[in-house]
Amino acid sequence: MLPANLQMRQHIILSALTAEVKPYVLGRVQRRSRNAVWLGSLCKTLVIAEGARSNKGLKMSGKKSFGGSGVSSRLISRRSLLAGSAGLTVAAAIGGGRRASAQESDSGQSSGGAQTHEVQMVNKDPEGRPMQFVPAYLKIAPGDSVKFVATDKGHNSEPILGMIPEGAETWKGKINEEITVTFDVEGIYGYKCLPHFALGMVGIIQVGDSTENLDSAETAKLPGKAKSRMAELIAQVGNGATAPAN
Repeated sequence: MLPANLQMRQHIILSALTAEVKPYVLGRVQRRSRNAVWLGSLCKTLVIAEGARSNKGLKMSGKKSFGGSGVSSRLISRRSLLAGSAGLTVAAAIGGGRRASAQESDSGQSSGGAQTHEVQMVNKDPEGRPMQFVPAYLKIAPGDSVKFVATDKGHNSEPILGMIPEGAETWKGKINEEITVTFDVEGIYGYKCLPHFALGMVGIIQVGDSTENLDSAETAKLPGKAKSRMAELIAQVGNGATAPAN
């Protein structure tokens, strides 16, 4: 419990602070409710510290803080007002700075430069082939992702057995599902649309420059038109660029 003279001093200084900085600070404090309690505690701490220092000085000099029913305006020193205003301004700046940092962090890219490519699943490609992936051959960097887009209905994406690098993770999209797959292991990935596999709806994704598993991809057993279509795509491996949509 503060002495009566300090309570009165606290009341006077808080009133003066409110009148002095209210137009500048009140709006921000109301919008930043999480900082309001902290700002109030800071002001109170500054007021108590200043009051205790001033009261100690008055006692040492033999002066009284209060006299009669009036209060001397000199008790509210310019230093007190400046200290309170500075405390509120610094607190508001700190709060604003933290919020800005959080926004920059949220808006920052965490992918480390990795890209997301799109492969469309269509009933007919630009060259008139039925049931195709567009592009059917794609070269990407390790860590990139591929989004399989259900442009037309009735298709899915999944790897062909024996046509992905050793240690690579598999995936299996549902019919009409738009699935995004991240490729971390370098090598050749052969994939298919299960309902239209025999009709030649296959594709290749080359991750990085490695072709270590290309031989196994070339010797994989494929049904119907898938075999001839895959041979066309394998011929594009090593060109060093993404093939045109086909």
